[in-house]
Amino acid sequence: MGDVTIFTIPRGFKRNVGDRQHNAVQSWLRSGYNVLLCGDDPGVIDYAQEVGADSLPDIKRNEWGTPLLNDVFEQVQARLAGELLAYVNTDIMLDDGLGQAIVLMAKRFDRFLVVGRRYDVVIDGLFEFGDDWPEQLHLLADPNRLHGEFGLDYFGFRAPLWSDIPPLAVGRMRWDNWLLHQATRYGAETVDGTTFILAVHQNHDYEHIPALSGPDWIKDPEIKRNLALAGNCQMGTNSTAWVLDEEEIRAR
Repeated sequence: MGDVTIFTIPRGFKRNVGDRQHNAVQSWLRSGYNVLLCGDDPGVIDYAQEVGADSLPDIKRNEWGTPLLNDVFEQVQARLAGELLAYVNTDIMLDDGLGQAIVLMAKRFDRFLVVGRRYDVVIDGLFEFGDDWPEQLHLLADPNRLHGEFGLDYFGFRAPLWSDIPPLAVGRMRWDNWLLHQATRYGAETVDGTTFILAVHQNHDYEHIPALSGPDWIKDPEIKRNLALAGNCQMGTNSTAWVLDEEEIRAR
């Protein structure tokens, strides 16, 4: 999957967060993706150097210190214009399925977006990357653990796709739905790759967003701002024009 670069915005590499991020990045590298780590949270740049990933340290943040999606996407799309990319949340483990899906779509369409659902799985500590690790990862993909249609964790496309992303805070709701909604407005061919792409989400709490642990989460100022910026764009995988299944791209 050397034709596809995954970019992501890690948090600091400490405790359980570091384990999850290591598991994810290792799964990408071992599947053959190029990897670009964005931001300068503690340990990110050092980790990129350690594993042979690229880095983009200087990104804009809001007043709460949360990275802003628009700046990351603007920089990455300009830096890698014309190339095949995937933005992936840093707690998502993958095999090479996402890259295959992106390449298939790129052969058929100039402007496209690959999304899909994830499997929610408990993985304690570091994942064992033995010779059969892709098979072991597939065993975790229990259909009963398939996440809902509106929580999107990966976006495969040819750069540039988006040109007017508002200053949405990463991880604070609705940014993912906005990306799909806007790609549809641009006329991009959107595809649901759920049955083709293995995406394993490592379950975790949301200690970095205290409001999500209580009933007043909607009052969190970052969440309120994201909802206001994104507007009415609640789109999920069921809204795509195409479905990818066993290497066949078919109309929904």
